[in-house]
Amino acid sequence: LPGKQAQGFPEHQTWKEVIPLQHAVAGQPRPDGQESVFIGYAADTGERVAWQPGKGTGARKTNRIMVIVGKIGSGKTQLIKACMHEIAQTGIPSIALDWSREFRDVLTNSINTNRGTSSKLFTGSTAIHFDHLVQAGGRIDLAGLQTDDLRVAFGHFLLSKLWLHMRDTVPTARTPFYLVVDEANRLAFPGAPLERVVAESKSYGGGAIIASQCGRTFSDTVPTYAACYVALQCLLDRDASFMARHMN
Repeated sequence: LPGKQAQGFPEHQTWKEVIPLQHAVAGQPRPDGQESVFIGYAADTGERVAWQPGKGTGARKTNRIMVIVGKIGSGKTQLIKACMHEIAQTGIPSIALDWSREFRDVLTNSINTNRGTSSKLFTGSTAIHFDHLVQAGGRIDLAGLQTDDLRVAFGHFLLSKLWLHMRDTVPTARTPFYLVVDEANRLAFPGAPLERVVAESKSYGGGAIIASQCGRTFSDTVPTYAACYVALQCLLDRDASFMARHMN
C-alpha cells in the first residue's frame, strides 16, 4: 500500500491473503469515520490494512484511484467486489463496466445494453441519463451484447460520454463516484477514453478501481494518477517490474 493512505501503517504493506468477500464486508469498523476500504491483514504484524482514499488536505490529499494487477485467478475480481461493498457503506456510488455479470451481487441497479440502448448511444441520442447514473451508480451489463467487439466499442463510447459529462458539469453540481473497470486490458491504450476519465476524476472528485492481468496494459497515464497499487501474483518479470517501479 504505497503512500501514506492508512494511518499508523508503514509506507509499504504486504498481505498474506486477499480476504474473501463474505469476510471483508462483515461490517469492519472505520476508526475515524472517513472513507476506509478494508484490504486485508499485514503479513508481518497481522494488523488490519485499510485504503483511505481522499484522506488529508491540500497537496497531501490522496486521490481515489486504485490500480490492481494480477494473473488470472489471483483474486482481482473478489478484491474489487469487497472494495465496492466497503465504498458503498460510505454513501459514494460506483459505476461498473460488467463484462460477464460478475458484479450482480454488489450492484443491484443495472443498465442493460440491449439493442435500443446501444444504438441510441452510438447515434448520440443516449438512453443513459448520466446525471442519474453518477448520483445513483449502477452496473453496465455488457454481457447483453452479442460479440466482444460490440462490448469493447460500447465501453469506449460510454466512457467517452462519461468523460464529457464530468468535464462539462460545474463544480458545485459534481457528485463523487467510483468507476470500476475489471479486465481493463480491453479498453486501455494511449489516449483511450478510459485514460481521460481517470485523469479527469481527481479534479472532479471521483475515483476509480482499474484492474488488469498485466501491467503493460497501461500507458503511463493511469499509473501516474493512481494513489494505491495492489499486486496479486505478478508472475511475469515485466509485470512485476512495472508494479515495483510504480510502488517505488
